[in-house]
Amino acid sequence: MYIDLMEYKKSLKHLEIEELLDLYFFRILGYGFVKLIARTSVTPNQVTYLGMAFGVLSGYFFSIGTEDALMTAAVLLLLANVMDCADGQLARLKKNGTQLGSMIDGLFDYIVGAASILGIGAYLSHHYPLHVVVPLTVLAGCSRSIQNLLLDLRRRFYTDTSALGDSPLMDDYDKSVHDLRRLRYARGHLAEKFVLRLSLVYFAAQRLTIRLSRINSTDFRMISTLPDDKSLIMRLWTLVGSSTHISFVIVAAFFNHLEVYFWAAITTGNLIVIILLLVETYLVHRIESTTMEVK
Repeated sequence: MYIDLMEYKKSLKHLEIEELLDLYFFRILGYGFVKLIARTSVTPNQVTYLGMAFGVLSGYFFSIGTEDALMTAAVLLLLANVMDCADGQLARLKKNGTQLGSMIDGLFDYIVGAASILGIGAYLSHHYPLHVVVPLTVLAGCSRSIQNLLLDLRRRFYTDTSALGDSPLMDDYDKSVHDLRRLRYARGHLAEKFVLRLSLVYFAAQRLTIRLSRINSTDFRMISTLPDDKSLIMRLWTLVGSSTHISFVIVAAFFNHLEVYFWAAITTGNLIVIILLLVETYLVHRIESTTMEVK
């Protein structure tokens, strides 16, 4: 497949917020799929729904637990992630992305992630006692959700051009409230109303995370202006992204050791998060003390 590098770059987000696995694998496959459907009437939302279907089916095949089912689940999960990349690429190249589409795409990681976690938990229940599997499944699911949420926040912070604390969240929150009020008395639009209500809950969770970590948009932008490597912190955050999780699940499935993924999500993933939060806090304090000394 011939890749137009300029067009491929236009299909991407900011390079610094992309996961390396996406840049050099999943988005390349997604770009190939986009080229196949670019002249059709297929919409980005339809690509997102297709990816969700692959992801949910993947969770079902994980739960079956046979060797053939695990291979099928791994392939379906790979296709789901390719679709997750392709929907945004199609929207950027066709310039027909919408706020609702962005929200639906944001739900993708959590729906597919939940299907994978539950499917793996069901698979492990065939091999380990339930009193071990249930808490492990809950911990892995919570760990993955928190890691994805924190990465999403940092992506918003990195690309934010305003000057106020958590303004990127407030802007999206206000848009969602406005759209929900507009649709309040309109007939139909049930799916849209549902997504908008979920988005409000998600924004509330993100704002709570900001308060707990005490790192907001302004702080993160200050860190990102450090002369050493302004994108290094952002790049390190992508190590806990959804594509990293999905890739780990796929590899673990091929080796028939899905429990390794759970332990990695709980231990390694959370350790990375803790280290990055500590580094961010240290850098913010260092910048603030330096600023006070200069004054």
